[in-house]
Amino acid sequence: MKKELLSTFSIVAYDPESEEIGVAVTSKAFSVGSLVPWVKAGIGAVATQSLVNVALGSEGLQLLENGLAPEEVIEEFKTIDSRLDLRQLGIVDAEGRSTSFTGESCIPWAGGRSGKNYAVQGNILVGEGVIVAMEETFLNTGGSLAKRMVNALIAGQKAGGDARGKQSAALVVEKKGEGRAGYGDRKIDLRVEDHPTPVNELARLLEIVEVSDTLIHIQRQVSSGTLNADKAILKMKESIEHYKGKKDELWLNLATFQYSLGMTEAATESVKKSLKENPNMINIIKYYPMLGFLDDEFVNRFLKQ
Repeated sequence: MKKELLSTFSIVAYDPESEEIGVAVTSKAFSVGSLVPWVKAGIGAVATQSLVNVALGSEGLQLLENGLAPEEVIEEFKTIDSRLDLRQLGIVDAEGRSTSFTGESCIPWAGGRSGKNYAVQGNILVGEGVIVAMEETFLNTGGSLAKRMVNALIAGQKAGGDARGKQSAALVVEKKGEGRAGYGDRKIDLRVEDHPTPVNELARLLEIVEVSDTLIHIQRQVSSGTLNADKAILKMKESIEHYKGKKDELWLNLATFQYSLGMTEAATESVKKSLKENPNMINIIKYYPMLGFLDDEFVNRFLKQ
């Protein structure tokens, strides 16, 4: 199997409260997300880097699923990979056990740190300060697991990052039953393949995911009876207005929710805001009656404009 030299820095982490597990990584190499992150909900996460042996990603997850602890996985790798001295790995499992391994032949600066629920590691870095900054940021900032991991990358980049520069980044997070659109376990899967500021771009993409997830979470609170509908609508509007990116789909999401609650006039205003930002949204709105989101009478008022 062809090996690729991948200087990079990454974090693997588990959140025992949310039961999310994932990998965030960045590198001065193209498409780091296609090689480094390996994640399986309820099992663990592996980052395989330096002179990459991608087989260690899938094999590592299988060994974790078989009951091995992260440090035991590394010992097993020593028996199946004759050049583990060239590899770097971060491993965390769904019990919060973790390890960071750096082979003695990795190009300096190379090293890592690990603790309960996380491991950070990097090679061909400007210095150890990159890893220190990542660890401190992850441990001392709040928010979702994804946000904390991306913030760790941002801190590592500010500390100097990859000695060669910047090019790509990726973020993968899994949780049982929390896959996109309600299918599978892959909650977040973001890649920045080639960008002058990949970590900043990754953070921007995560904002898009998180504002959409916030709206879904609020709607679920209403459905479960834990949040009043009027308060929910207010919170959804605040989330949309606070978001700085494109809002056409967010306004349409709010409109369908308002309509489902019988708030027809409020839903009308939200659709108008969606169309004002992107008139082409009418090309999907006209099919909403067929999908069961809106009825023909409601949609026709916009088709006639």
